[in-house]
Amino acid sequence: YEIRPRDWSSDVCSSDLDEAPVTVTETARWADIDLAGTDEWQALQDEFARRGWGDGLPVVPPTPDRVAAMVAASGLPPDHLAGVITPRMGMATVERIAVNAVMAGCAPMHMPLLVAAVRALVDPRLSLKNMQVSTHPVTPLAIVNGPPEKLAALGLHAGSGLFGPGPWSNGAIGRAIRHILINIGGAKPVEISKAMLSHPGRYSYCIAENEPALPAGWPSLRAERGFAADALTVTVAGVEAPHNINDHESTTAGGLLTTTASG
Repeated sequence: YEIRPRDWSSDVCSSDLDEAPVTVTETARWADIDLAGTDEWQALQDEFARRGWGDGLPVVPPTPDRVAAMVAASGLPPDHLAGVITPRMGMATVERIAVNAVMAGCAPMHMPLLVAAVRALVDPRLSLKNMQVSTHPVTPLAIVNGPPEKLAALGLHAGSGLFGPGPWSNGAIGRAIRHILINIGGAKPVEISKAMLSHPGRYSYCIAENEPALPAGWPSLRAERGFAADALTVTVAGVEAPHNINDHESTTAGGLLTTTASG
């Protein structure tokens, strides 16, 4: 799915989203939370945990001003429907995406990417409904493609250590997607999501492809899918945890392939 701040209708693949933009009328958009005690930050974290909102890590309070800034950065109205997320069949409006983006620590500039990611998540070809409730730990991995300067502007990292922690936006973006899957889609761990051991990618799973480092003649993920050379895209796929393969003995291509296949 192409990441474009405005005009979201032209790049939709899923037939159920090919119609005119859908809006959702909310009867109660904000819920007031009364905080007890002197430590408001901890009281808020405790209340969110009690309600099952999030991933167990501290969250950024989604105040109206922070959410409004996120919505404005999307270029879409707050009640615009980006998709319906299973198994709860939760309505992923721009405002609800924005709330989860704030909680995960995203910046407003990440909103167009997150809206595009949601639209990819609900594409029937992904079969998200099975990932959300399966005993298997498979989880959506978001792969962002684009010119290096556009990735850098979003704070995305495509180099060494891209699956791990660091001073980049991969973690916050991937975490926002997980919040959306839990809080909007209803895939609460153990209660609904039955992944036996789960895996760390279910906290956050977002990377970028290092296109300049690709071998000559090797097309990028976005090129394989027919997007323009200057497009910024996000691809979502069901993926297990990364598997590390070590080979300190092989000296031939055949030996490397044998080790990789057996790993």
